[in-house]
Amino acid sequence: MQSPRELNNQAFDLIVTIVNRGAAEDVIDAAREGGAEGATVVLGRGSGIHEKGTFLGIPIEPAKDLVLIVTPEEKTDRI
Repeated sequence: MQSPRELNNQAFDLIVTIVNRGAAEDVIDAAREGGAEGATVVLGRGSGIHEKGTFLGIPIEPAKDLVLIVTPEEKTDRI
């Protein structure tokens, strides 16, 4: 692992992936195979007019997982 001083001279990319709730682990597993060291998963919900479904007349907003991966730019294409 590099020290914070070494990281100051390195460029990073943020990879954002939005998947259906529960599919984040598949994305993280694939990213690790590509060289990612970790990820952050954030719960999201749809807000578009076409995103809402209904169940017994009750509107349902589909939940999504946002997978955030910060990586050195030289690893981005592999991940």
